[in-house]
Amino acid sequence: MHLVKRVFGLILLSHAALGQADDLLSDPRYRSLELGHYGIPRGASNHDISVAQDGNNNELVSYQVGSRHRADISQTGDLNSTKIWQLGARHYANVNQQGIEHEILLMQIGVSNSAHVQQFGYANDAKVLQVGVGNSVDIYQSGSNLNVSVRQFGAFRHAQIKQTN
Repeated sequence: MHLVKRVFGLILLSHAALGQADDLLSDPRYRSLELGHYGIPRGASNHDISVAQDGNNNELVSYQVGSRHRADISQTGDLNSTKIWQLGARHYANVNQQGIEHEILLMQIGVSNSAHVQQFGYANDAKVLQVGVGNSVDIYQSGSNLNVSVRQFGAFRHAQIKQTN
């Protein structure tokens, strides 16, 4: 049995690999970089991640698999990055970034997932991919030299983008 499988560019872990991943994530050297909730293998749901980062060159990576997980991320400073992968049903991601040259990469695969993204400043970039049924995303950017890319595949999807100077 393979410990790791790659699906849609995602890395999915087997039960054996999950134990190893939990050991790695519990190591203090890595805890601040990657956060993960794997609900499908364990039957868990309703995990919340809430992170506030202040400063420059911060990176946050979050993996959530299962149902009804929530990620609330706030980053203030310059050159910060947030990457969120949510796989399953009824996930919610809320990301707020303030400063210069921030990046958001958000991927949600499943049913009834939603995302809310706010970026304030200069040269900020938001990329969202949603695959499934009933997914929605709202993006608000304020500043200049802003970029947004939204890709949605499936039925009953909603995307709203607002950019102001």
